[in-house]
Amino acid sequence: ETRRPEKPQTSVLHDATLLDSVHSLRKEAKSSLEAGALCITCDYRLYRFDWEESERRGVQPVMVLPNLFLQLLRPFVPPSWDFDKMFAETFAIPEFRTIDSRSSRAASRLLALLATYKDFPEATAVSMLANDMLLDRLREIQDPATFEAQVESAIVAETTELLEDKIELERQLAEERTANRAKLQRWLTEKQELAAQGEEDSRRVEAAEQERTALQERLAQAAQQAHSETIEVARLRGVVDRTFRGIRLVAFFILTVAWVVGVLGLPGWIDWHWLQHHQNLYAIQAVTIVLGMCFIGGLLFHSSRARLWFGSAGAVVLLAALLTLLGGPKQ
Repeated sequence: ETRRPEKPQTSVLHDATLLDSVHSLRKEAKSSLEAGALCITCDYRLYRFDWEESERRGVQPVMVLPNLFLQLLRPFVPPSWDFDKMFAETFAIPEFRTIDSRSSRAASRLLALLATYKDFPEATAVSMLANDMLLDRLREIQDPATFEAQVESAIVAETTELLEDKIELERQLAEERTANRAKLQRWLTEKQELAAQGEEDSRRVEAAEQERTALQERLAQAAQQAHSETIEVARLRGVVDRTFRGIRLVAFFILTVAWVVGVLGLPGWIDWHWLQHHQNLYAIQAVTIVLGMCFIGGLLFHSSRARLWFGSAGAVVLLAALLTLLGGPKQ
C-alpha cells in the first residue's frame, strides 16, 4: 500500500494471498532451485517487497523476475536467439503485466475505440494493450480526437512493425528456401553420383560374374577333356600292356623252348662225357631247365620277378631231390 497507492485493494489482497501460497509450498532449503516453488512476476514492486520482507523475516524470497529466471535457465538451455525471443514474448503477454487503475481506464478506452474497427487483428490489439508506453500517453489525453489520432498513429506504427517483421520473416524464409534448395540440389547430385557409381559397380559385378561363369565353363570343359584324355590314355595303356604281355609270353615261350633244347642237347653237342654218363644227369638237367625258366620269366615279367627268382628255391630243391631218386642212365 505504501509503494503502490494507486493499486486496488483487491489486487493487494491477491498479491498477499499469492505470496502466502508460494511460501507454504516452499521447503527448508538454502537454494531457491531446491526449494520446490518459485513465482515469476513482472511486477517489480511486488518483487522488491518480497525480497525486503523475506530478508527482514530471515526466509528465502519466492518472487523472481523473468530476466533473472532466464539467467537461472542458462546452464540448462543451449544459447539460442529464437529461445530468447520466445521467452521475452511469453512474459510480454497481458497475463504477466501489471496494469494500474489509470492504465486500465486507458486500456478500456483503447478497447472501445478498437471495437469500432472492422476485422481488427487480435494480435495487434493484444500487442497494443501490452504497450505500457502507449497506455501512459493515452491516460493523459482527454480529447477524443487527440486520443483517436494517437491510437491511429500507434496502429500505423504497430502495423509497420508487423510488416517489417513479416518482411524479415519472408526474407528468412527465402534464405531458408534457398539454402534448402541448395541442399536439395547437392542431395540430388550426390544421389545421381551414387546411382551412377552403383550402376558402374553393378556393371562391374555383372562383368565379373560373366567372366567367372565363362571361366567355370572353360574349367568344366578342360576337366571333361582331361577325363576323356585320361580314359583314352588308360585305354591305350591297356592296349600297350596287353600287347607287351603277349610279346613277353611269346618271347618267354621261345626262350624257354630254346633253353630246354639247349640244356637237353648241350651234352651231345659238346661231347661232354662226364655229364652224359653222370648218374644224376636228369636231375641236373631238370634243375637247370627250371632255374633257366625262372630266370627268363623274371627278366620278362617285372611284377613276378621276386617270386620267380627267390620264391621258387624250395620247389627247385624238392624237384632236384625227387629227380635224383630217378637216377641216371645205366653204366
